[in-house]
Amino acid sequence: RQRQTEVRQEEELILVDWSQYLNVQNLCNSYVSQTLYRIRDHYDEKLSIEALADEFAVSASYLSRKFKEATGHTFGELLSKYRIQKAIALLQQGTYRVYEVSDRTGFSDYKNFCVVFKKYMQCSPKEYRKEKFDPGPAKQMLPE
Repeated sequence: RQRQTEVRQEEELILVDWSQYLNVQNLCNSYVSQTLYRIRDHYDEKLSIEALADEFAVSASYLSRKFKEATGHTFGELLSKYRIQKAIALLQQGTYRVYEVSDRTGFSDYKNFCVVFKKYMQCSPKEYRKEKFDPGPAKQMLPE
């Protein structure tokens, strides 16, 4: 029962709450809203503030400043947090190897994925999976 509660709590882990960001205030700036939707819908692709700014025909510094004002985060921070949130969901499924999770969540480099994961989760992806979803004999629940 305790293990089920722990898993349920992990399923609810939210690093990026889109309802917080996709609100009326942030949607007032169309560049910021388009950037937020791009992160949400294309997190698994190569994304950069410079490429989006070019696409929107604004400067990267302008878009960066407006994005930070609206969200309280830099573009890179929010993108990384959302990618890690998606990575956690994939790790919970248990069907993908860690390097596959890295690829599926838009990280171009496995090593960078591990560094970013550890930054937000305080453990490596392998440690996370092992601690949260592969309990050893000492951690296994006894039947009630």
